[in-house]
Amino acid sequence: KKEHLKWIRQERKRLIDSKNQQSNLNNNCNSTIMQENLIKAREWFLKSAQQNYPIALFFAYIMLSKGIGGEKDLDQANKFLLSAANFDFIPAIHQLGLDYYTLGD
Repeated sequence: KKEHLKWIRQERKRLIDSKNQQSNLNNNCNSTIMQENLIKAREWFLKSAQQNYPIALFFAYIMLSKGIGGEKDLDQANKFLLSAANFDFIPAIHQLGLDYYTLGD
């Protein structure tokens, strides 16, 4: 029984160590990879938004309003939000209501 417990402790330590190593590796390369992915995602959402896809309009609004994958552009973000709402896209309508409620008219 003691050998069994010893083995369990060793495996547990090995798993924790491997998770820590993986976490360190992810932290080192995730920031660069993540930023590149966000830039590409923004480009594709903007291209799709120009085609008037309501979901893309809404996600372009999110990315532009928060500066995800590039600079903030609140004017363009609000245009995308209004366009998405004009397509009766519920999340955009909801966001407009929240903006109106929190920011006023």
